[in-house]
Amino acid sequence: MRMEIQYGLLVLAVLLSLWRGGQPERTGVAIMVGALLADRLFHALLRGSIYHEVDVWHLLLDGAMLAGIIALALSANRKWPMWLAALQVIATMSHALRAIDTEMLNIVYPVLSRAPFYPQLGVLIIACLLANRTRRARGVSDTL
Repeated sequence: MRMEIQYGLLVLAVLLSLWRGGQPERTGVAIMVGALLADRLFHALLRGSIYHEVDVWHLLLDGAMLAGIIALALSANRKWPMWLAALQVIATMSHALRAIDTEMLNIVYPVLSRAPFYPQLGVLIIACLLANRTRRARGVSDTL
């Protein structure tokens, strides 16, 4: 059920970014879609998740997402990418927390690394819905 909700929200974000979003919104959605597709492909071809130690694959994926989102935040004429980046920092730092505290409850690491994805989708959906209004009010272009 969790994956169906995640996919549904992601499809909604894609459609809204194409319909109402500008280039920054489309780039943000592309980062999220790319990460999800890379993760699904990795798990389909290689292995499941590791939560009893640092999961190097998810560390690398979260780090790549963070780099992309920070680049978006620095180049976009929008404020919402900073919220996206802040949420991605939580996911990325969960791996450091796991490395530091190997005795943490087994549920904490997966929750910290996965949970930010949902509010990130919410930020993107709201950003897409408000993109036209923001551009008209500021008289800014769709470019990054």
